[in-house]
Amino acid sequence: MWPFGRLLWRYRTEGDADTTRQAFAAAVGANPHVVKYLLDPDAMPDPDAPSFELGSREEAAYVADALFDAFASTAGALEWLAAQTTRRRRSKARPSRRVH
Repeated sequence: MWPFGRLLWRYRTEGDADTTRQAFAAAVGANPHVVKYLLDPDAMPDPDAPSFELGSREEAAYVADALFDAFASTAGALEWLAAQTTRRRRSKARPSRRVH
């Protein structure tokens, strides 16, 4: 949960800054499923699982459920997450261009 709390704090205090994007990368690295559930809460499994593994979908549901209101009440936060997710997908899809 902490990486996503830190991400929200960075967004609230710094907006779309390099440090916020670094916090996004760290949070997604800790659990790549959380953003999906923050953006589409209906897609998340039961957030009250009796236990979960770090990085699992169950942990992601717990984190997204706990932090959704905070993200939703922060102007532009969910839209920013969606934009970062789109940007991340595009950068992964681009083939590397090496010059020999």
